[in-house]
Amino acid sequence: MAWGWSRTPESPHRTGSAVDLWPLDREGRVFFDPQTRNRIAAALRKAAADLGVPTCWGGRFRGFKDMDRSHFELAAP
Repeated sequence: MAWGWSRTPESPHRTGSAVDLWPLDREGRVFFDPQTRNRIAAALRKAAADLGVPTCWGGRFRGFKDMDRSHFELAAP
């Protein structure tokens, strides 16, 4: 919220059940390439499935935060 990337104080990030993962370039800056973010999502989905941890990926969201590829959230079992 402080950076202006979020508009809701009722966020799963605040409860610890969500995280945004961003790839960084060699200089440590956020890299916005959608294909790279999709690869991160595929790796996280595989790891979560292997561990039996249900998750939601923001890349499948519709509405206010369409295609939030950086967002990963614990899902109800």
